[in-house]
Formats: sequence, C-alpha cells, structure tokens
Amino acid sequence: MFKSKGKKIKKFLLISFLFISGIQAVTTLGYSAKLLTQQDALEVVPFIAEQITTEFAKYPYLYKNDDTAEIVEYYQSIMSKKHACVAVAYYGIEPVGFIVAVPCYQINEGLYANTDLLFAAFGFDFEKSYYITDIIIMPEHRRNGLANKLHVLIEEYVRSLNYDFLFLAEESHDFHSLKPKGYKEIAKEFFTKKGYTQTDMVIKFDWNTFQLDGSVKDQEHALSYWIKNFN
Repeated sequence: MFKSKGKKIKKFLLISFLFISGIQAVTTLGYSAKLLTQQDALEVVPFIAEQITTEFAKYPYLYKNDDTAEIVEYYQSIMSKKHACVAVAYYGIEPVGFIVAVPCYQINEGLYANTDLLFAAFGFDFEKSYYITDIIIMPEHRRNGLANKLHVLIEEYVRSLNYDFLFLAEESHDFHSLKPKGYKEIAKEFFTKKGYTQTDMVIKFDWNTFQLDGSVKDQEHALSYWIKNFN
C-alpha cells in the first residue's frame, strides 16, 4: 500500500449516478458529448475547476479548496500532457459534465509519485495503463445517461491509442457521519456494468476535508483502484 501526499488537488469521483488533435461527438435529446484534446481541452478547464470546487465539497469527498487559480493551473498541466483528454457533456452550448483522463505514466509525480511501483507490485504494465482522474455530472443534468456517453468516448479514444488497461479510483463509505439521508451510491454499479473490476490496490491522498462540526482539517483518504482490461 502506497501513500501519496501533497497540497495539490486530486481525488476522484463525485457523480450521480467523458481524434488526438480533433473532436469526436455524439448528440441526443438536446445533449451532446465531445472528446477534446490539446487546445480544445484547455478551453474547458475553467468549467472543470468550477465544478471541482463545487461538487467535491459534497459527500463523499468533502473537499475544501476555494483556490480556483490553483485548480485551473493543475488541470491545465494535465490537459497539456500527450494523449490526455477530456470528454465533455453539453446541454445546448453549455457544458454540464465531464470525464478527465490521462496516461498513467504522465502523472507519476507529485501526489501520484511511486504509483508505478504500486502497479508493478500487482502485475500491471504502467506504461500501458490509462487513468480516469475525475468524473462530474452537474446534479440537474444527471439521470440522462451522460456518464455512459462520456465513458464511451473515453474508452474509444484509449483503445485507439493501444493502451491495455483503463483505471479509476474511488472513495466510498458504508458508514459516515456526514452521509446524507437517502444517499444512494451507484458508482460501483456503474463501474461494474462498464466492465471494471475492483482491485486490492489502494492509493492514499491527503486533502482539506469538511468535518461534522463544520470545521476543515487535513485528512487522509484511501481510494480503491478499479480496472478495465482490454485484453
């Protein structure tokens, strides 16, 4: 088990339950979905940062970061990497959700330092692995199949680049004092339907976390890796 620690943001996944230099799109019922890379991807970074600030503050991540400039800088660095991409859902011309993804070997630093050793310990080829870092669908646009449409675009893109594995990591709590009444966790059901299998791999991050009394403190979070094997 490896621990990654640092000030910059990184966690994954709050959803209700996303070519190389171009745009791929699907459209349905007023919604459209596009896969963006390079300069096109950089243009949606302000929207990504806004949603990260808003949605990750909620359960289960309870993430506190009002430094939008820091978040923008981080995702600009992600989107500038070779083969990084973002699949974006639109309602009309307005973005309403996204999935951010990047080759694993390009983020083996900072918070993700030494994850190559973790992958090797479990027998996965780090150089052939691709990582979904974040998924957010705005609450008022959930239950329209957008996460599925975005994931299809991501998977098609990753397959076209001949990667063998698609990874993501998520945090969940069976019992938590801040878990909303009636909260239904559907991420695991979604991942399973998309062909992912939960692994024993765990990565740990520290981030500023809302507490029961409304205060904020730096707290460790353990996220479990899920994998989809294309072979």
